Amino acid sequence: MRNSSGSCSFNRAAMAPLRRSVRNAFLQVVLIINLLAATEQKGLGSYYPDYQTDPQGGQPGTDYDFLSDLDRVAPPEKGPYKPEVYDFHVMSRIQLRYATTVVSSKVVNPANFSQQYNFSVVIPEESFISGFEMTIDDQPYKAYVLEKRNARKRFKQAVSEGRAAAYIAQTNSSRSSQRFSVSLNLEPLSKVNFILSYEELLTRKLYGYKYVININPRQIVPNLLVEVRIDESCDIIYVKVPAFRHTDEIQDDNFNSATENNYLAEVEHPKPRMARVRWSASPQQQKDLNKEGVKGQLVILYDVNRTSHQDQVLISEQYFVHFFAPADLIPMRKHVTFVLDTSSSMFGEKLQQVKEAMNFILDNLGKADFFSLVFFSSKIKIWSPSESTTPKSKYSDYYRRSKEDKKLTTAVVVPASNPNIAKAKAYLHNFEAAATNINGALKKAFKVAQLGKKASKTLESYRSPSQVEKHVPPESMIIFLTDGQPTVGKTNSFNIVNGVCKKLNKWKKVSLFSLGFGSDVDMELLKMLSLKNSGFARRIYEASDAALQLRDFYREISSPLLANVTFRYVKDLVEQDTVTRNHFPQLYQGSELVVAGKVVVPGSEKLSGTVTYRAVDGPAELGVPEPETIQPWLGFSPGFMERMWAYLTIQQLLQDATMDTKHAAIKKQRAVRLALKVQGAHRKSDIWCGLKKFENLYLRPSGHHLSRHSFVTTETSMIIEKPNGETLVDIEPTDLEGSLGHSYNGRDSRIF
Repeated sequence: MRNSSGSCSFNRAAMAPLRRSVRNAFLQVVLIINLLAATEQKGLGSYYPDYQTDPQGGQPGTDYDFLSDLDRVAPPEKGPYKPEVYDFHVMSRIQLRYATTVVSSKVVNPANFSQQYNFSVVIPEESFISGFEMTIDDQPYKAYVLEKRNARKRFKQAVSEGRAAAYIAQTNSSRSSQRFSVSLNLEPLSKVNFILSYEELLTRKLYGYKYVININPRQIVPNLLVEVRIDESCDIIYVKVPAFRHTDEIQDDNFNSATENNYLAEVEHPKPRMARVRWSASPQQQKDLNKEGVKGQLVILYDVNRTSHQDQVLISEQYFVHFFAPADLIPMRKHVTFVLDTSSSMFGEKLQQVKEAMNFILDNLGKADFFSLVFFSSKIKIWSPSESTTPKSKYSDYYRRSKEDKKLTTAVVVPASNPNIAKAKAYLHNFEAAATNINGALKKAFKVAQLGKKASKTLESYRSPSQVEKHVPPESMIIFLTDGQPTVGKTNSFNIVNGVCKKLNKWKKVSLFSLGFGSDVDMELLKMLSLKNSGFARRIYEASDAALQLRDFYREISSPLLANVTFRYVKDLVEQDTVTRNHFPQLYQGSELVVAGKVVVPGSEKLSGTVTYRAVDGPAELGVPEPETIQPWLGFSPGFMERMWAYLTIQQLLQDATMDTKHAAIKKQRAVRLALKVQGAHRKSDIWCGLKKFENLYLRPSGHHLSRHSFVTTETSMIIEKPNGETLVDIEPTDLEGSLGHSYNGRDSRIF
C-alpha cells in the first residue's frame, strides 16, 4: 500500500502472505552493495566437489545482521553440517595497468535443512563492479545493469505484485574500499557458485603500481588459490609480493623499501613484459595465518622500465591510451601552506599524530622550498620565525588577531632552512589545541599562498640562475587538515566553495589538498573544495597509523616535476569529444599521467599532437611519440582498451558532476549511457590467454556476441531475473530505506 507521501509502507499483517510465499520459495537472496549495480556476464562454469552427507542431525545456521560490517558478521555456527566453502579462487588479468578481477566461491550445504550463507567481498574504492552471477544446482542467475530509476521502477513493481524481490541498502565501506555482500538461503543438500568481477585502473604512486586483493572466506578452504597475470607494453622491472597483511593499516611495503617476501607466493617472468603471480595456501597454511581462516590482503607491487618508455602511446581497435611519466627531471620549488585545525576536537592523540607527521614533512622540505603555518579554530593564527617557540595562552595570543594577521607580510613565507625548520618544529611541539572557522582559514591560506609568489622573487639566493632570469615562482599548494565541519564564520558549503573558487583562487594558480581527519568531517565539502582547486581530498582514518597516512600523503605530492601539463591531439586523427581529461595541474615524482581516447579511422596507426608544460626552468613543449599498435596475438584481450577508456571517462564524468552542479544532470546522463553502452561484436576469447580457460566475461547471457561496459556506478543499478523474467533481486539506493523497509519477526529485515 502507499501512504500519503506516495511511498510504499507495509505492516506485519499485510506482509504475512508474502512472508509465507517466500518461506516456500526456491531461493531467497539479499544483495548488499556499496555501489548500486553490476552487469550481465557469461558464467565461469560450475565445479563442485562430491560431498557425502548424513541426512540426519545438524545445527541450523546463524541468523546474521547482514547490514553490519564484514568484520562483525559472525561465521556460520560451527558443526559438521555448516555450509562449506570448497573452492575460493581469485583470477586477475592486468593489461597495461588495467586490472580485471574475478572472484569465484563454491559452497555446498551438506545438511537436510536450509541454512543461510553470506558471500562477501571487499573491493577497491575506485573499482567498478562489472559482473555478478550465481549458479545454484546448475541453474545460473545472471545480473545486468539498468539506469537507477528504471531498476527502482521494476523493483517496486515486483514488490507490489508479491513476487520475490529484495530491498538493498549500502554498507559502510572499510578504508579505501567498498563492500559487496550476498546473503543466500541455501536449500538442503544444494550447491552454489558465486562469481563476482570488478575492474580498476591501477594508479602509479611513489614509483610503482600497487594491486590489492582482499581475501576473507571466513573459514578454512580446501582449495584456496589466487592467480594474477600482468601484461605490459614495456619491460617489467620488478614484481614484489610482501608478506600477507592482516590489517588495512599502513605497513612497511613501500616500493623502495626492503620488504619481507610472501613465502606462499610464486612469481614467474616467462617474458620481459609479462609476469605471473600464483598464491595458494593449504588448509594447514591457512590455519598458520589465522586459525579461523585467511583474513587480510594480498598485495602485489610492480613497475615498468621508464628509461626508454617515459612517454608512450598505444593503440588497440580504434582506442588509444597515452602514458606520460618522464624521469630524471629536477623537482620544482614549492611553497606549501599548511592549514591545521586546532579546535578542541583535536585534543589528545589526533593533535599528537599531526605533530608527528608535521615533523617528518618539515624535515623533508627541499632547501629551496618555502612553507607557511596557519592554525585555526574560531580565530586564525599565522606563524612566523620571529615569534617565540612557546605559544602564549590560547585565551590571549591565539584568539586575538595580531597586527601581523591583519596585514600580512613576507615574514609568514618562510624559507625551508635548517634554523627555520627547527623553530617551526619547536613551535608545533609546544602548541596545544584550542568552533571551526573553515572559511576564514582558507581565506587566509590563499592570501598567504599568493603572497608567497611575490615574496619568492626577492629571495634570489634560493633560486637557480635560470629561475632568476625567467622569474619562475615556486609551485603553490595548500594542505588543509580538519576533523570537523564549519561552525563559525561562513558555514554554508556552497558559499564557502563559491568564495574560494571565484574570489580567492579564480585562476587556479594554487592547488588545494584537503585531509579529513576522522569520521565526523564533512568530506563532501572537502572533495568539492579540492576538485575545484586543482587538488584532491583524502580521509585520514583515526587509527594508530594516522601519522603514517599523513606522511604517505605528503610523499605523493612532495616533489612536483611539471606544472600546467596539457595534451593536445590533431583533430583530423582523434575524435576530440572522446578524449579523457587532458589537462593536469601538476605531475609529481613517482607518478604518471594517463589520457585515453578514440582515433577517427578504425585500424589507423596514426596519431600526433603536443604536450605542453612548465618545468623547473620555464615553459616547454614535446611532440606526441609515434604510437605502437597492441595486437591481440601479443596476449592482450580484445576490447580491453575500450573498457579502460570507458572506465576513465565515467569516473571523470561523475567527478565533474560533483564540481559542476549547473551541468551535473547532463554529465551524469552521459555517464549512464556509457555505463550501459553495447561495446560491439567480439568473438569468444580467453581473457586469461593461456592462464585459465574461462569464457569471455563480456558476453551477454543471451549468447549474443555483444559486449557491454555494464559498470556499477552511483547512477546505475543491478537486477537479477529468473529465466522466465520474474524479478528475483534488485539493488536499490539507501533513499528507499524509509519507504520500503519493514518488520519481519520483530526485527528489521532485508529478505522478502
